[in-house]
Amino acid sequence: MHRNAEKNADSLISQIRRFLYSDFFAAFVVATAGLCFLFRVEFVGVICSVLLIIIVMIVSDDLLPSLLPFMSAMMQAFCIRGSLGSWNAFLPLLVPVVIAVVFHLIYYRRKLIIDSMFWPILAVSVAVTFGGTLSISMQSYFSWMNLYYVIGLGFAQLLLYVVFRSFINPDKTYDTKEYFVKIMIYLGLLCVIAVALQYARNAGAFIDTLAKYGFDDEFMQLGTERISDALGGNFSSVIIWTLPFPIYFIRKKQRPYLMFALMIVQYIALTCMFSGRSLAVGTVEIMICLVYLAVVGKGKLRISSIIFLCLSATVTAGVIIGKFDVVKPLIIIDSDDVRFYYLRHALDSFFNNPVFGKGLAYRIPGYAECYDNCIHWYYSTPFQVIASMGMVGVIAYSYQFVMRLYTMVNYKYRSEFNIVMLFAFVCFEMSAFMNNEDFLPLPFMLFMTLTIAATEIVNEEELCRRNLFDKSEEIVLSIDKTLKEKILKKKKNAE
Repeated sequence: MHRNAEKNADSLISQIRRFLYSDFFAAFVVATAGLCFLFRVEFVGVICSVLLIIIVMIVSDDLLPSLLPFMSAMMQAFCIRGSLGSWNAFLPLLVPVVIAVVFHLIYYRRKLIIDSMFWPILAVSVAVTFGGTLSISMQSYFSWMNLYYVIGLGFAQLLLYVVFRSFINPDKTYDTKEYFVKIMIYLGLLCVIAVALQYARNAGAFIDTLAKYGFDDEFMQLGTERISDALGGNFSSVIIWTLPFPIYFIRKKQRPYLMFALMIVQYIALTCMFSGRSLAVGTVEIMICLVYLAVVGKGKLRISSIIFLCLSATVTAGVIIGKFDVVKPLIIIDSDDVRFYYLRHALDSFFNNPVFGKGLAYRIPGYAECYDNCIHWYYSTPFQVIASMGMVGVIAYSYQFVMRLYTMVNYKYRSEFNIVMLFAFVCFEMSAFMNNEDFLPLPFMLFMTLTIAATEIVNEEELCRRNLFDKSEEIVLSIDKTLKEKILKKKKNAE
C-alpha cells in the first residue's frame, strides 16, 4: 500500500514536471500576466507569479522553469512601482520565495560546478566591493541602499552563478537551448501584450492629441507619460534582449513565418515606447537580424527579410529627416541636457579617484533626483563604472565583457543558439551604454547571470555531442564525496 502511494506520488510529480517544460505552462504564465495587465491588478499578478516560482522550487529539480514566472513578476512590479512608492510592498513576498529556494537547494542538492565565468564575476565582485575606497564615509558605505547594490551586483551574483550553473538542467531531460529560446519568445510576447494594452487603454487620448497637435511635442509628451513612464524603461530593455530569439526557430524551420512576424511585432512595440534609446538600439538590432536572415535565409524568407530591411531603413531615414526637431532630443545629448552634466561629472569623479572611483554610494552635491532607495545614475554603464569603481572597475568589467563574448563566439561552440545569444547580448550592452541596466541587481543582473550560466551549459552539451568535452575545464565540488572521503580516512586511521 505504501509502495503504491509512493509510486503514485512519483508519477504525479513527473507529470507536473513535464507540464512545467511545456508550452501550456508558458502560455499560462503569459495569459495570467496579460489578464492582470488588462484589468490593472498587477499586484495580483506578482502574487500569482510568486506562487508559481514556489511550486517550481518545490516540485522541480531544475531552476530554469522558474525564469518566466520570475520575469513576469518583475515586469508587473515595474508597472506599479510608482503607485506604491517603493519596493517595500513586495518585501513580504520574498520570505516564502527564500524558504522555497533554500528547500530546493537542500532537497535537490547537486555537485557545485565552477566554470570559466566564475573568475570574471569574482573580479567584478571585488571591484564593486572596494569601489569608493578612501572616498566615501563608513556611514554611507554601510547604508542599506549601498549594501544592496554592492552585494547584489557583486558576491550575490557570484553565488547565483554557481547555483545556476549547478542546478539548471541537472538531469538533462530536455534540450537546454530550445527550452531557453522558448522562454525568451514567450517573454517577448508578454512585453508586446503589455505595450498593446497600454496603447488600447490610452487610444482616445492619443487620437485627440494627434488630431489637435499632430506629431509634435504635445504628442511626444503624452506618449512619454502614458507609455514610457507608465511601463518603465525596463520593458524596452526586455524587448531588446528577446527580439533576436525567433531567429533560432526561423533557422530551424519551425513555424518560420510566425517567428518572423513576432520579431517584427517586437520591433514595432519597441519603437512605440517613446524612448530614444529604444528607437536607436531597436533599429540597429532589427537591421542586424534582417541582414543576417537575408544572408543565410532562402526563398521567400530571404525576400521578406530584404523587403523589411529596406522598409525599416527607409522609415527610419524619413522620420529622422522629416521630424528631426522632434527626434533630436531622443537620440542626441546636447550640452543643455542634464545627462550631459552627469557624464561630465562621471569623468571628474574618475580623475579625482582614478584607482577605486567614488563608490556606488556617492551622491553629486545638489543632485535633485537623489532618492533613498537607489544609487546615483550616470545613465551609462561605462561612465557608471569609471565613476564608481575607477580603473579597478574598468579592468574587472572589461574582463567580464570579454569572457561573456568568448562564451558566445568561440569556434568550438558554433551553433545557431550562440549567434542569437550574441545578437541579444551585444544589443543589450548597446542599450546599457545609454542606460544603467547593468547596475540593476533585480532583474537584469540576475537574468544576465542565469543567461551566461545557461550558455555555458549549452556549450557543454554541444562539446559532448561532438565528443570534445574536457572535464578539466570546470571544477566540480562534491560535498557528499568530500564527506565520504573524510569518513573513510577517519575509519582507516582508527583501524
